[in-house]
Amino acid sequence: MKTLSFRYTIMAAISLLILTGCTTNNGDIGDILGQWQLTGISSGDEHATPDTDTRMYWSFQSTTIKVLTVSERHQTSETYGNFRISDETLFLDFPDERFPMLIPETGRQSEWQIISLSSKSMTLGKPLAGGGTQIWHFRKW
Repeated sequence: MKTLSFRYTIMAAISLLILTGCTTNNGDIGDILGQWQLTGISSGDEHATPDTDTRMYWSFQSTTIKVLTVSERHQTSETYGNFRISDETLFLDFPDERFPMLIPETGRQSEWQIISLSSKSMTLGKPLAGGGTQIWHFRKW
């Protein structure tokens, strides 16, 4: 009888450890959590869809971002970095130079204005070197 009670106690302790060890940032990083597909880029009055040959996806989890591109022939390239959000600004940092830079016209560190963010869509503004802002449109994938 003591052996059975001991087994139940051990199983309960293991279950408790598993349940409490599965959260990151208290389990919530907001609407940005998950994978996003780039659906279009606009600059001023013109609105363009991304290249039909390549699709781009951004994935956010904890403080990590993964950028993935998929070509028409299903060839993939990916890179990993860090992100943080502060005052409606998304800060991206891709410190590992062994991974390629997949976001055009940005450096390893960039700042993006969060224009809108919901559980289904995200719109980011990227300042252009010559002035103005380029708008990137994403949908939750």
